[in-house]
Amino acid sequence: MEGYTIHSGDIIMDDGEKEFIKIISKGHGAFDGIISQTGRAIGTFVHGIFDNADFTNKFVSYLKSIKFNEVIVDKTHSFDLKMYKEAEYDRWANVLRKSLDIEMLYKIMGIKV
Repeated sequence: MEGYTIHSGDIIMDDGEKEFIKIISKGHGAFDGIISQTGRAIGTFVHGIFDNADFTNKFVSYLKSIKFNEVIVDKTHSFDLKMYKEAEYDRWANVLRKSLDIEMLYKIMGIKV
């Protein structure tokens, strides 16, 4: 799973709640997010977690298992938002390359190519 955090508060755990996501950064790990005692409420400061199709499928399967009280293995193919975003960024970059004088921009910024 990949994502990024934007913190604008604190997570305060009550008895019986579980940690949700462990963030590994520069060799250190810290938890971000909680799962309620029932497993039906989950929260985190991590953004972009649903860009990963594999994580999204596992997460939805988890929610189904909580709702229907059984293990549900879902082999459904999911839309890969991360891959879509990367393709759109590349498409936009190509539009800019065709529409702008990149060499002139580099010159204005003092970048030697």
